[in-house]
Amino acid sequence: MNKIDGSTWIRKFFERVWTFFLQHPIATITGVGILLTGIGTLFIGINAIRPDSSNLSLNGEDIVKFIQAVKSEDSSQVEKFIQKVEGNPKASDWDRAVVEAYRLKQAGKIEDAIEKWRSIAIVAEGIKNDLAASAWFAIGSLIDGDVVGEKQISTVSIEGVTFPLTPYYHENYRDRDAAKCAIDAYNEAIRLNPDLAVAYSNRGLTKYTLGKHNEAILDFDRAISLEPDVSLFYMNRGMVKRSLGKPNAAIADYDSAIRLEPDFAGIYVNRGAAKSDLGKYKEAIIDYVKAIQLKPNLALAYSNRGVVKIRLGEYKEAIADFDKAIQLKPDFALAYSNRGRTKSFLGNYESAIIDHDEAIRLKPHFAEAYYDRAVTKSNHGQYESALADNNEAIRLKPDYAYAYYSRGLTKYHLGQCKSALEDYNEAIELKPDYVDAYNSRGLMKCYMGQSESAIADFDEAVRLKADDADVYSNRGMAKFSLRRYESALADYNEATRLNPNYATAYSNRSTVKLVFGRYESALVDCNEAIRLNPDYAVAYANRGAAKIGLGNIGSARSDFQTALRLARQQGEEDIKTDMERQIQKLDDME
Repeated sequence: MNKIDGSTWIRKFFERVWTFFLQHPIATITGVGILLTGIGTLFIGINAIRPDSSNLSLNGEDIVKFIQAVKSEDSSQVEKFIQKVEGNPKASDWDRAVVEAYRLKQAGKIEDAIEKWRSIAIVAEGIKNDLAASAWFAIGSLIDGDVVGEKQISTVSIEGVTFPLTPYYHENYRDRDAAKCAIDAYNEAIRLNPDLAVAYSNRGLTKYTLGKHNEAILDFDRAISLEPDVSLFYMNRGMVKRSLGKPNAAIADYDSAIRLEPDFAGIYVNRGAAKSDLGKYKEAIIDYVKAIQLKPNLALAYSNRGVVKIRLGEYKEAIADFDKAIQLKPDFALAYSNRGRTKSFLGNYESAIIDHDEAIRLKPHFAEAYYDRAVTKSNHGQYESALADNNEAIRLKPDYAYAYYSRGLTKYHLGQCKSALEDYNEAIELKPDYVDAYNSRGLMKCYMGQSESAIADFDEAVRLKADDADVYSNRGMAKFSLRRYESALADYNEATRLNPNYATAYSNRSTVKLVFGRYESALVDCNEAIRLNPDYAVAYANRGAAKIGLGNIGSARSDFQTALRLARQQGEEDIKTDMERQIQKLDDME
């Protein structure tokens, strides 16, 4: 690896800023001010540190000892150390530079703090490599702290005193560019100190944000091999394994972390999420309750528990959890977004949109908030506006499979079938195990007359999730269109077995039975479909057909008239036209 010196960094910084100016000309004046401030600080920082080894007061690992848990911060000890340095005229230049970097951070001058740490790193290299490594580590933590969040180790200890490093995120770089800059800093820390476990851990988290999951795992493996008793390393590795679709492996790491640190609330939150992935919702709630017991002000635990309650259909209880999360953390964009989603399920559309709007106001680059708002709008027929939100979600997060899927659904409702199919294709490309995407793509192909290809999609969906009643019902429909009636009937039977309250499956099964002339059995299915959904126009139409087969013309007419009325109310033109034709036939028979 090539060494990064001051001149190289300045050149790279100019290149980044110049690229930003070309892309964002309106921001040029403000950007120039930031650029000049940064360079001035860099030069002042280098001049302020003299490599005078005769005046060193910090030594070896006692100089730079990286802590292994974010929660170990002790501000009183930090201030005590700072006052000791500032009140000692014989304190070394190294001591004073570290204190100055902390003071800059404390004053909110994060860019200046980064440059101070950079000057410390450049001058210390070759003289105090442990301090230089610490400085690069501090830079990485400050740059990408907002990218990886509280799972990052963002403190540094000097003489046993822990200094907190405020996460920094420069709007010009966005998440991915900030992450790449942070990785450069961690690379330097590791070059100077190859046994610095926390640098591997933080670099792993940052790689994770860039989608480099396998590289991230390797970094966590290395961190654990260096320091096998650090719970945070296992927790972070578990998080990446969960993202790779390996919830069981993630839980194993979380279990290891809990054995090492049973009072670390964040681990229970993460394990709860992995258990939720496996559908173990009750177990997940137990973990969230434990996290809340350990840390009653942990907003994320309430928010995550609310998500599980949504999956259990406990919407009002979920909203109570989101309310608590927002009370604890008023700027918690995710909690607002989740609460909005829940309100949408309860039919509180206007209140839901208010929550989504607030989530976006709090975090304008939060792709998930735009996605959630799009789903809410689509569920309430606001398709054009939903499409715009899906577009923004994808712009912010180009690999966002769920947003492509949501946009595909929206385009379907707008009659943009070919474009919808392309979005489903992209969703599946990004997430090959996306059952809903296969199911919806199969339906789209059915509507486009591609039933054979549709069946292949339904087959894959069944392979991925063998207990999804919707998929069996839809595959039955595709087979019915190809006149594979017995096979279609088998799929409808399985759908009703998996979901005995599935009105559509009963109605669809009655259609096959009508083809076979099994009118009594078809009538039973139609009655069940109507019991489950009294406004189901197709079920009334099918029941009318069954009654005609049984010779009950008068009652059939009544069902056809009900189907016609419902079709008119629901805008179902095909059913309306067919019922008008059937009623006319009955009239002609008289």
